Amino acid sequence: MKSFIISLIAILLLFSGVIINSFLVKSICEDLKDEITTINSVFDGDKIDEIVKLWDKNKFFISLSVPHKQTDDVEKNLLLLDEKSNILNPIDFYETKALLLNCVEELANHGALNADNIF
Repeated sequence: MKSFIISLIAILLLFSGVIINSFLVKSICEDLKDEITTINSVFDGDKIDEIVKLWDKNKFFISLSVPHKQTDDVEKNLLLLDEKSNILNPIDFYETKALLLNCVEELANHGALNADNIF
């Protein structure tokens, strides 16, 4: 009976960790999307640095439940966005910004609790 209770507690802890991580990934992705959408021009280099810091701070928690390819895509597009802001090419900048938003949305979808991620 003791081993059953210990097993039950372990399973409950595992499930609660997965659920908490899912909500954390969703919250982090919402914060990232909000910050990215506030970039209005190519000259917002400081804002891009804040987004990179936010990403670096939370990357570990996201990588616990999201495929590594998704996190690599976000990092790649963050670096491209910073590069495009230094070149001052608005067309490429806004294109990269849209790609970055798309990658963050994919992160949120992969970290969510739904049947597609389970099966």
